[in-house]
Amino acid sequence: MPNQMTEGWLHLLLGLANLERAEHAETLIENAAQLLSQGASEMVKSLSQKSLEESAAVLPLEAFSLISLKLVQGISNIQGFQQEDIFQLYRNRLEAIVDQPDCLLISKA
Repeated sequence: MPNQMTEGWLHLLLGLANLERAEHAETLIENAAQLLSQGASEMVKSLSQKSLEESAAVLPLEAFSLISLKLVQGISNIQGFQQEDIFQLYRNRLEAIVDQPDCLLISKA
């Protein structure tokens, strides 16, 4: 157990014992909270010798790349797919918005 845990516990007990002297007790309890937090952090760090990054099989960025690749492959494998289809779809939607700007307004009820 880290020394901070022992010292934090003692500060907490002294703070509770000195509650009549509010300012002194408050300082002791604040010190206890800080020491206990540091001690807990040290305990968690000591649980594992490896970092999460070292023990990860697939990092988040790699997973995102794989998902993106599968999505692109899925789109390009569709029979009759042409890249212009996506362009035309966006263009048609943009023209519809430009031709009817009212569709963007939110009506107030």
